[in-house]
Amino acid sequence: MNMARNGFRPSAVLQVQLPTGKRVPLTKARELAVVEHNSGRFQSAEALYKAILKSVPMDWWALNYLGEIDNLMGSFKPALGYLQQAARLNPLSSEIFNNLGNSQRGLGEFAESLTSYQSALKLKPDYVAAINNYALSLKALGRLTESEDQLQRAVQIDPRLFEGYLNLAALIEEQNRPREAFVHYTNALKLRPDDGSVLKIWGRLFRREVYAIHSYDEFIFQMVSRCLDHPEIFVSEFARPTYHLLRLHPTFSRIQEQVRSEGWEQEIVYSEIERDLSSIPLLHQIMALSHAINPELEGMFTRLRHAMINSLVSNKDDQVLNQFSISMAILCFSNDFVFSESEGETETINKIASDLQNAIENGLALSLHKLIALSSYRPLHQFEWSNQLLSLSLPDDLKDLLRQQVIEREEEKQIIKQIPLLGRIDNEVSRAVQNMYESSPYPRWVKPTTGNECASIHDELLAHGIELPSPRMSITSETKILVAGCGTGQHAIMVASRYPQSQVIAVDLSRSSLAYAARKTQEIGITNIRYIHGDLLQLSNLGMLFDVIECVGVLHHMDDPLIGWRALSDVLKPSGIMKIGLYSERARQTIVRIRDLIATQGLDSRPDQIRQLRQELMSMADEGNKDMQELMGIRDFFSLNECIDLLFHVQEHRFSFIQIESNIKELGLHFLGQILPDQVLMERFLLEQGSDADINNLAQWDEFERRNPYTFIGMYVFWVSKDGYGKEEIIADPSLS
Repeated sequence: MNMARNGFRPSAVLQVQLPTGKRVPLTKARELAVVEHNSGRFQSAEALYKAILKSVPMDWWALNYLGEIDNLMGSFKPALGYLQQAARLNPLSSEIFNNLGNSQRGLGEFAESLTSYQSALKLKPDYVAAINNYALSLKALGRLTESEDQLQRAVQIDPRLFEGYLNLAALIEEQNRPREAFVHYTNALKLRPDDGSVLKIWGRLFRREVYAIHSYDEFIFQMVSRCLDHPEIFVSEFARPTYHLLRLHPTFSRIQEQVRSEGWEQEIVYSEIERDLSSIPLLHQIMALSHAINPELEGMFTRLRHAMINSLVSNKDDQVLNQFSISMAILCFSNDFVFSESEGETETINKIASDLQNAIENGLALSLHKLIALSSYRPLHQFEWSNQLLSLSLPDDLKDLLRQQVIEREEEKQIIKQIPLLGRIDNEVSRAVQNMYESSPYPRWVKPTTGNECASIHDELLAHGIELPSPRMSITSETKILVAGCGTGQHAIMVASRYPQSQVIAVDLSRSSLAYAARKTQEIGITNIRYIHGDLLQLSNLGMLFDVIECVGVLHHMDDPLIGWRALSDVLKPSGIMKIGLYSERARQTIVRIRDLIATQGLDSRPDQIRQLRQELMSMADEGNKDMQELMGIRDFFSLNECIDLLFHVQEHRFSFIQIESNIKELGLHFLGQILPDQVLMERFLLEQGSDADINNLAQWDEFERRNPYTFIGMYVFWVSKDGYGKEEIIADPSLS
């Protein structure tokens, strides 16, 4: 704000009585109001403007800024009154007409706002704020081409107009021009790189448009790094596009070509490659957070890991640590050492392990490179001498590696002892599933993704287009939420962070998974989750009912999913709602065929057999096998434990929409709506179904899936309620506190 703008010269003679009772010159009163206004203390500024108006009732300056404050607070009707009066008193102020247009636009008077903005621009043709606002009213009236032209004009006049780029990007994206929108969101971020809300939008488009980026751009690398750090962005959604982006980095691209070439082992010097790759921060960030979900990159990392141990055999152990080798070890631990391993590598690694044991037991100098190499092939915690590493004076560079491979496993061993047991697990299939996950906790994740804090379940569902009947389910300290089949805790942590006042109970069959979950929960500082070891069939032993139950990716691994679902329904309050995720029969057909192929070969889930199988499947994909090419697009394939879950699970059921509809009716539940992967899918459904489209009609969705069988390659995810939902007031049961 500039007190003297628009030619206004305040008087120093008139006196104004401040809200405190003190009298000051009008000039001083305006200065005080400006300070409060610019500092965002709008209530105080408003009181000062009104004090000025008591002394000078026709003061257009105070009227203008009172209207501006009311606009900012969403009080458009009183703002309109102030600004209309100000415009009559001073018809030569472009700022007053711009603020007047904002009031009218806020009230939905878009045509009238155009007249006000035009008046502002007649007085000041290059007034970019008015041009931007004029464009917004044009957009509201459906005049999209004119709106775009005005926004383009605004950013040409002022290339630092953040709002102009943001509005231009949104307008263009709504017209299904994502590539152009991405460019404008990028321009907006260059002006405000710390704006988290814009970063989330940019990140969503980046995942889609990264494949159209053809040259290295350091700013884009920096923004992807920020996305990976963002607490509300899923790393799993960014891994593949991030690794794709890395191909554009000149150093990474050069080394990838070197390693891909014939005779690469004779042509490269690992220490030089290690040094060069250590200079790419984004590479180490993504290696620490996610596996290389791409066959080509997996091949590159596998070869470089081999080159690492070959360099040790050649006595090139200079004790100078570089980040890449450490990142390799962290990556390999996270993917459960899924990379293929030759007999020669096995022999070398066994020799390295023996050398390290001898050094530790005899107090000899420890080869740090050998330690890193070993931890790239085997988890350090499996060696009896690993705890002795913690008492040695090792470089800080190894701190994250030792924490991951030694300290955290010891912490989990202690946590397991403290996890309460719901009851003995008697079901034969449940025991088999339990044994599978005890040896293979799923999934092994690093960075948590937290949700936006919500005051009501309604808020979350409305974001997905699902409207709940009344009454509104507010979250209080009495709200009980069950996460059934919580695995390693990602789901429970997201729920607990979204509803921090609630009580979250998280149940799982696997104590190893629960220990991982509890350790990560403590690490993050979340305190409203209680982890319990048990079978879903024993939920009645909890002795409590729940307002909300979330069970995604669990029922289809039970002996009888319907019995498991009924067990959930039995502990859901009559006023409660439930989120369910189930495999699709149609979407999983590729997986079914691959599982059948595995069964005919008599393979089991031993790590060496899985590594061998994966190499065969990747070769088949290279040869054009469509099923295997589909498989290469599934993230779980690129981690050993996740591959077990994907291809070797001891129990898997699959469903159709028709089966789901039948089960919902049998359980006396009511379908509320789906959580769809993106808005584009909803638009396709509405377009294909035509005028009779009903987004909650499961028979229509079944028809749609028949035409588009891979739509639900992840899962069907949907919300249901008991038939009593909305028919009674939600009252916390004090006996269950």
